[in-house]
Formats: sequence, C-alpha cells, structure tokens
Amino acid sequence: MANKVTCKVEGVRDFLSNLKRYQKQIAKDVDTSLNVASKNIVMEAKGNCIIPSIAATIQQSKIGDQYQVTTQGEESAYLEFGTGNFAKALLGPYPEDWKNMARKFYINGLGRTPAKPYLYPAFQKNAGEAVHEIIDKVEGY
Repeated sequence: MANKVTCKVEGVRDFLSNLKRYQKQIAKDVDTSLNVASKNIVMEAKGNCIIPSIAATIQQSKIGDQYQVTTQGEESAYLEFGTGNFAKALLGPYPEDWKNMARKFYINGLGRTPAKPYLYPAFQKNAGEAVHEIIDKVEGY
C-alpha cells in the first residue's frame, strides 16, 4: 500500500460565512457609492446647464439595481451635443454609448447649434470618482 499524504483544511464554513457577509456589505457599499455619484452628477449637471428650464428636468432615478440620470426633451440633447458640425466635432472622442444616444436626435446634419455639454462632464468626473471609491472599499475588506 502506497504512503498517503493527507491534509485537513479547517475553517471552511467560517470562511464561507464571512464571504457571504462581505458580499452583502460590498453590494451595499457599491449601491451607496452609485447613489451618491448619481446625485452628484445631477447637482453638477444642473450647475453646468446654461438653460434653467432644461436644468430643472435633470433628475436621478433608480430602476432595479441601476441608477440613472436623465433629462427631458430634444432641446436637452441639442444643448448637450450641439447639432451639425458642432455635434460631429464634439462627439469624436466620446464613448460609443454616448454617440449612440446623440444619434437618436440626428435629423439632417445641417444644424448650427453649438454644443454646451452639461451632463457628460458631470458624468465623467463623478463616475470616475465612484469607481475609485468602490475599488478602495473592496480592497479594504
């Protein structure tokens, strides 16, 4: 009979129990960070917006486990992205999802409204901060 090497691992149940606790805490921390970030996006976007009636429509909502910051009306998009060549110039370096959002408002490419971004700069700043905050919290466990 061959010699056997055995090892005993103790504490697996405690480890799994702690893992579940951390999972719940991490989910709570992520939710809190996203909630705060989306509220900050709303505040900053309202401050960036040069048209008070558009600023008044900027709001936060939560659908399921996702937070959204929205604004209403085509004018909101035209102010954010501009039209015609202004939109084309602005959107070049933007992420594809923002370009797709702007395309929904495309008419003929002949518009002459300059872009006055208010939402994207607020999103960039606050989403980046939220990501770093979440990473810091998770690494702290």
